Amino acid sequence: WNAYYGRLRDQFGVTWMLNYQMN
Repeated sequence: WNAYYGRLRDQFGVTWMLNYQMN
């Protein structure tokens, strides 16, 4: 499940960066 966790973490990271740039 390590790859799954990494993918989920990357998705959250991208969403966080997008929200941070928009705000």
